Amino acid sequence: MTRALARRSERPARPAVLWTYFTVVMALWCYTPFLRRLVDWRVGSYNTVQVLSVLPLAALIPFFVVVMRRERLARIPAAFKLFAAVWLAAMAYGLLIGAATSSVGAALFECAQYSLPVFAGAWLVSEPGDRDVVASRAATIAIVLGIPFAGYAIYQWISPPPWDVFWVLSADLASVGQPYPMALRVFSTLNAPGPCADFLMVVILLCVARTSIRSLWWTGLAVALSGAAILMTLVRSSWVAVVVGIAAFLLASPRRLRALPFVAAFGLLVVALIPALPQLLGSQYTGSAIAERLGTFGDVEHDDSALTRKSEIADTVNVAMDNPQGLGLGAVGVASKLAAESGGLVIAIDSGYAARFLELGYAGFIAYCFVTFGSLAYLVWATFSPTTQPRGIGIALGVSICAALVWMDAAVDSHASLDGVMFWIALGAGCREAASTAKVRARRAFGREGARGVA
Repeated sequence: MTRALARRSERPARPAVLWTYFTVVMALWCYTPFLRRLVDWRVGSYNTVQVLSVLPLAALIPFFVVVMRRERLARIPAAFKLFAAVWLAAMAYGLLIGAATSSVGAALFECAQYSLPVFAGAWLVSEPGDRDVVASRAATIAIVLGIPFAGYAIYQWISPPPWDVFWVLSADLASVGQPYPMALRVFSTLNAPGPCADFLMVVILLCVARTSIRSLWWTGLAVALSGAAILMTLVRSSWVAVVVGIAAFLLASPRRLRALPFVAAFGLLVVALIPALPQLLGSQYTGSAIAERLGTFGDVEHDDSALTRKSEIADTVNVAMDNPQGLGLGAVGVASKLAAESGGLVIAIDSGYAARFLELGYAGFIAYCFVTFGSLAYLVWATFSPTTQPRGIGIALGVSICAALVWMDAAVDSHASLDGVMFWIALGAGCREAASTAKVRARRAFGREGARGVA
């Protein structure tokens, strides 16, 4: 009896609490913008900056507190520590420049958007337990949150709720189309079609990784809803990112044979549905808009959106080359709205790489690229390295999501905020598996050598 009580008292309750908290944090990232719209609609006034928007970022701070403990730090792989250190150093540099030249508040806000997600990944990589179980658990949480997220996006397209209409009109979001039934580029519970499409893309990739006969009913539901919703966003870069991510997963995963039939069925369904989109969607406008966006892939030279983005990026690069030290964090994107409150300009750049080059200068941009490209290269190397055989789901998920986000960063900021949380979690899962399998293999080799010595 005493021994049973002692064993029960030794069981750690904290990991279960942290997983519950992680679920809450992910829900905050997905649904806080929706709550903000409800508040604005009820109050009847729109504010560019609202305190409620800081809540998801503030919710990441406890992960920093947990990760800074000695036993947690000891469990973080060296590769993850290297990428995190370079990343945080680059953001600290951008914070100093931004605080000195622009707005302290804007620089702090953007620095938090890029830095705090690091600790969500660090928590995951240092979480005790089987590596496959940890990765699958995190993926399941994101998929479960993604089902109502995608469902609301479809409802938003069929019948835009009054709070969403109020948001579109008040924020003057011309890029989302008209706030009428079947004429709106959906953004679900987030604030814009881009971030919405990014999250739906990640959900689809996670479903591909988690698909099995037993889970097919709910992963299939998630893919069906997410696939329909991501088409309604009209975000082409996310459509391509889905293809890039699935291809990367199939190359990296030891379970590709199990996932391949599911991927093939999904691909054939999409190809079969595209010609019938206007009739199936019930709207000639939306169906033709999706078909036109798909058609631009074969005629990029005459696509106005692509040409405008190309010109914008070229102008940004020229300005960045004239400012080798960088303009500092807070100069572009959402954070620049805070600078606008103190007389600055709101600058939007449709490229994460161009925006970071402008903000971080030469040195910071090199560090940024080292992490975004270097992390993917490391996971690809770990995938085919004999020291990480046999592989599990962690590295495959890491390669899949990191490859998709590397592509996405050419069109949006895909390594900050919710996208940043997903990036660092994926990188953490990959680094954890690479380190743990290498250690197991080293122990086995050491055991064999020891046995030979005794013989």
